[in-house]
Amino acid sequence: MTENRVASAGSSVGSGIGSASGIGESGPGGLVWADLSEETIAKIDATPDPSEKIKILNETMGMRHYHDNPRSKILVDFCLYNIIFCDENAFSVHKKSAFFSIMKTVFVHAFESPAPVSREDSLQFFRQRVLEHSVNEPGAGRVGVFTLPDIKLMTGFVTRTFFRNFSAYRICFSTRQPVESETRHLAVETPMTPMPLWEGELVGDEVTY
Repeated sequence: MTENRVASAGSSVGSGIGSASGIGESGPGGLVWADLSEETIAKIDATPDPSEKIKILNETMGMRHYHDNPRSKILVDFCLYNIIFCDENAFSVHKKSAFFSIMKTVFVHAFESPAPVSREDSLQFFRQRVLEHSVNEPGAGRVGVFTLPDIKLMTGFVTRTFFRNFSAYRICFSTRQPVESETRHLAVETPMTPMPLWEGELVGDEVTY
């Protein structure tokens, strides 16, 4: 018997990260409530346990392989850190939802676009998404969620975290992972077919053939 096994050293994060097509397309309310509803934010805020927060995010983002897929873990942890930043700066639920989705679209744009995206292009994309949520122009898909102090806080945060580690993220999410193929030959012993009882002869308490 021959067993063929194909194992990948890492796989994509699947549906959770989304697709680069259509990213940044905001509705009348921008990206507020695009990924995190008010109810979901309330559930996340209600538990002090980080592992429970991660569980809620996994369910919300459709992540099913957090514990066995490094890419899924990195993305979900990235999103959790963004929520923690909002909490540390007392952002409202509207700001928290908008910032969460902005950073998710920035992540998708940077690592799921058909063509490579540079750090500078990604930073410009981030600034554009923030601008769309800092000016009230409903007809243009812009909604004034963030103030100037908010923008300074967010820009400083993403510069110190996401963009400082941009190259590391790109290697993890944009580099094709190696695939290992193995072929193994397994020896399987087949037991002998037992003799039918009717061919045996009862000798004392034992059956002999």
